[in-house]
Amino acid sequence: MLCFLGGLTFELVYGTRGFMPLDHSIVFDGGWRILSGQIPFRDFGMPSASTPSFIQSVFFWIGGVSWSSYIAHAAVFNGLFCVLVFGFLARLGLPLKYSTLYGIGSGALLFAPVGVPFPEQHAFFFSTLGLWLFLLARTCKTSKRAYLALAMVPTAMALGFFSKQFPSGLAPLLILALLAAPSPRPKREAVLGLLVGLLVMGLLAVAYLVGFGVQASAVRYALFELPMGVADMRMSYLPSALDMPAHILKVGLSQGLWSVAALHILFLAGGAYLLAKRPRAWAWGAGLFALGELTLLLDVVTIVLANNQDGVGAGWFFLAVGIGHAGLVFLVQKEALAVRVGRIVGILLISTLVRDVVSFSSKVNATRIANDMEFDAELALRVAPILPASLSMLQWTVPVHHRYEVEDFVAIHDYLQDSPGDFFLIGDTSILYGLTGRRSILPTAWFHPGVTLPKKGGPGFQAWQQQILANMQATEDRDEVLRIVEEKAGTWIGNWRLKDLPVVRKAITPRIVERVDLGAFLVTELRPAVPE
Repeated sequence: MLCFLGGLTFELVYGTRGFMPLDHSIVFDGGWRILSGQIPFRDFGMPSASTPSFIQSVFFWIGGVSWSSYIAHAAVFNGLFCVLVFGFLARLGLPLKYSTLYGIGSGALLFAPVGVPFPEQHAFFFSTLGLWLFLLARTCKTSKRAYLALAMVPTAMALGFFSKQFPSGLAPLLILALLAAPSPRPKREAVLGLLVGLLVMGLLAVAYLVGFGVQASAVRYALFELPMGVADMRMSYLPSALDMPAHILKVGLSQGLWSVAALHILFLAGGAYLLAKRPRAWAWGAGLFALGELTLLLDVVTIVLANNQDGVGAGWFFLAVGIGHAGLVFLVQKEALAVRVGRIVGILLISTLVRDVVSFSSKVNATRIANDMEFDAELALRVAPILPASLSMLQWTVPVHHRYEVEDFVAIHDYLQDSPGDFFLIGDTSILYGLTGRRSILPTAWFHPGVTLPKKGGPGFQAWQQQILANMQATEDRDEVLRIVEEKAGTWIGNWRLKDLPVVRKAITPRIVERVDLGAFLVTELRPAVPE
């Protein structure tokens, strides 16, 4: 309970700060689409965030389409993540008082840096859930419980993968490490249980495809084929061979080079010492140090490959430290000469926990730097009275790169809410669809050439625009799109405007009635299409 409340508190204190139009709209719009009856990979494509979008639709259904429901989602899962970290470490033999501290500390690193439900955060959550289930299966007393836990592991991992490919794509390495570790249960049981789980997951996948009329090719295209179009570009973001060691040691947590380097030294030295003892009785402790090191390294790889701010990918840091601490406890229990050293190192680990929670909270969570902004508490307090009721829990600040006045946002929100018909937004602020109760018509989840949609002028780009035109038309169960909304600052990725969609622009030009300037937003009003 303490861990859950700790995670809840971190999110409620920091999670309401700031609005990043692109990142903060992804799951909000995804949840609104699903609540409205749209199905991922059938009605719109998304390379990630499917799992959190489905979950968000439930929170919207329960609490209404508002920022409060959005933050509640993040807060609940942040608390549950802390419970998972606690449960995982306790299962490894770490005393409850330390497991509790690392569990609570993890709440500062998962949802609090971004504030809202986000793909990476759910990938961390469900991957950790899969790890905990596997560890539970390897340490429980009965075969029945072991098989039940094992059968759920692949589904948990798949939910993580459909949240974000990283770190969930790396999590099976930790499963293999746990499988290699000594256990009272046979490895054959683990392999068989996982195979059963894979079969269950496959049946669920088939049920989704058949039940919702989703083409497997559409899933493959959205998850793999299209995003691979920017693989070369992302590779260019990787640190050079000379910079990579420092990047790995820093982990992106603002602790400084030497403190994180000390953790690597602890894990590697502790594992090497136990392995040198040779008897099999020491293998478990050596495995703990190795698992801690691997978890710490996967945190770094996630940061690099996800290509987000470092604070977004730090979710496993205290899990890794806690695993290493469990290895230290094992060492102290087995080696009397190590008791004093163990106590000193243990105190240093807990001191690192406290210091890093405070440092991370002040440098990352409070500033919203993970969302490329500098949180302005005075501004947030000043403009709170004019925000729409659905955003009453939001403390307004936007990124410097994407800055527009809160009055502009309120103006476009009220204009769209009071106007008949649907609209098509060319911009990042897609929360406007859900906040105004209008249909999201973009065939993809957000504007990101080569990731969510074809590159300009590339194969499929014209067909993608034709899909937009088809979605703009009225049917028996939906209104016609009667206005185009452009964010004058463009989008975060690619600076999209109406001129960048020549097929759409050519089709709607004869229907233009007027253009309305609302500060940061430009609205193009259209007359209804002439019935054929």
